[in-house]
Amino acid sequence: MGLKTYSTGDLAAALRDVGLIAGDGVTVMHSSLPHLGRMDDVGHGDYPAAVVAAVRAAIGPGGTLVVPAPNWDYGRLALPFDPNATPVSKALGVVSAHVAGLPGAVRSTNPIFSVAALGPRAAFICGGGTGTAFGHDSPWDRLARLDATVLMLGCDCEYLTFVRYIEHRFGVPYLYNKMFATPVIRDGREVDQATVAPLRYAHVPYTYDLGGFQDALLARGVLRQAALGGGVIGAVKMSHCFEVGIDMLKQDIHTFLAAPPDYQEGQVPVA
Repeated sequence: MGLKTYSTGDLAAALRDVGLIAGDGVTVMHSSLPHLGRMDDVGHGDYPAAVVAAVRAAIGPGGTLVVPAPNWDYGRLALPFDPNATPVSKALGVVSAHVAGLPGAVRSTNPIFSVAALGPRAAFICGGGTGTAFGHDSPWDRLARLDATVLMLGCDCEYLTFVRYIEHRFGVPYLYNKMFATPVIRDGREVDQATVAPLRYAHVPYTYDLGGFQDALLARGVLRQAALGGGVIGAVKMSHCFEVGIDMLKQDIHTFLAAPPDYQEGQVPVA
């Protein structure tokens, strides 16, 4: 069976089907273009630009487009992070890298959970004056307060960085906040910030499974999906994600995991 194809017109129609309309204030886009197949009216190297153009056309000139734009070598290899120069980690895909490199894009300063934003709200989203990943006035906190739409192109809820924000707000026991000493540099100067991000305990392994979360969003009718090429796109408001996620965590604090971790009594996080 050959690779499924779709056109820019098909993409525009699918975006309308999931409710993306001009006037949407902020859209956070996660993408995995290989899962959608091949665009039959655009050259392969032009896919990222075509996708971004379609989404920006859908949300209109008043809309702001946001993508995850971290570089994980900051945490793994202790390499300094410059939001204006450090590349987006390849695992985030070509669309995130494309948006971060566009003229006018603004990129936030927490390296592990950085976002790149393009549009009227970009400076506000990235300019909270904090290096915390999900704390007050962080980009993800501001996105939640703006009730951004989360758009998933060829991917599902397993990709949602916003789940980390829900975990932070609820206070799950299997993550802890770490402060990093490696500098963040902008315009040749070290940024005066405390860079803090949630990490797993090395001795408490677990696996995420967000299938139940996605099922709950669908069951409540807040996650809208549409077929495109060989895959699916979806859209959901952050307020709905937050409400459903918190409800599920109240019932089971490990609801986002495949199984509860094997906590060791007497070792953190178990007293």
